[in-house]
Amino acid sequence: MDHPSCSLEVETRLHFADREEAFRLLPFLRSCRWTEIEWETSFWGEELFLAGFLLRLAQGGPSGGPYEYSLGWKGPDRGKVVNIREEIEEEITEGLIDSRILAMLGAPGRRLRREEVAAVLEELGHARFMSFSRRSLLGVDPAYGFKLKLMSCPILRWPLLLEIEKSAATWEEARAAEKAIISFLEGHGLLDRLVREEPPTLLYEVMKG
Repeated sequence: MDHPSCSLEVETRLHFADREEAFRLLPFLRSCRWTEIEWETSFWGEELFLAGFLLRLAQGGPSGGPYEYSLGWKGPDRGKVVNIREEIEEEITEGLIDSRILAMLGAPGRRLRREEVAAVLEELGHARFMSFSRRSLLGVDPAYGFKLKLMSCPILRWPLLLEIEKSAATWEEARAAEKAIISFLEGHGLLDRLVREEPPTLLYEVMKG
């Protein structure tokens, strides 16, 4: 699939029984400045999903605060141990003009209100097939430069996931970020808690039963 230049998302997840276990095994988590967010994500185009792509609409923000809305696309996972995906994220809170994602999907040069984006995805043959919503904690670890997300996921295989993420502009940077994450996991003896499957994959497992 042809696509414009993207950023690269480098991430993985660790599973824990609960928050206390996570904080016990990674004490630095206690001193992180966490922000609670509420979010909902819907996934569109089941055939795209099964081919390794992700097409999503998302909304979320601080608990009790205003929401932001976005249209997102991710390419297939190219990581060896952790997940590495090309990613485009477009904010649509105030609408969308000349979307790179929609152009890539075959609908270039359109000006849309936020409420119209879902209908265009339907027109393109990419129907909504899955969604979920939760509250999560977002944090940043200054020592390692990781973005962190602590997610309670009672309906998934793992009850609590800690997402560890770095961003990269090039594949060279992405491979370096992958090595940094693996080194971090090895240093803390946590490789056995690594979850290769991403939350949408875990949710799809539940949905298909």
